[in-house]
Amino acid sequence: MWSGSSENFRKVHSISERKARWFQCTAEHLLAVSSGGPTSSSNVVAACKFCNSRRHRTKQVLAPNAYRQKVLNRMERGRWMQLE
Repeated sequence: MWSGSSENFRKVHSISERKARWFQCTAEHLLAVSSGGPTSSSNVVAACKFCNSRRHRTKQVLAPNAYRQKVLNRMERGRWMQLE
């Protein structure tokens, strides 16, 4: 992930600005604000823009640990966001 300017991140990974935007660091609410989650350090974590935009769009939002496991499983199979 990156924050601030994507220039160095793009150069290191040889990717376009459009693709780099998905890896921008964002604040992810573990319990969505719309579901009553607070904006506090115990409920907010760093997440790439891709994960932050996808996690709460599913029919049944996965709990934070379950979503983490989903990401890890997909990464092991080479099926998560790829830089190359």
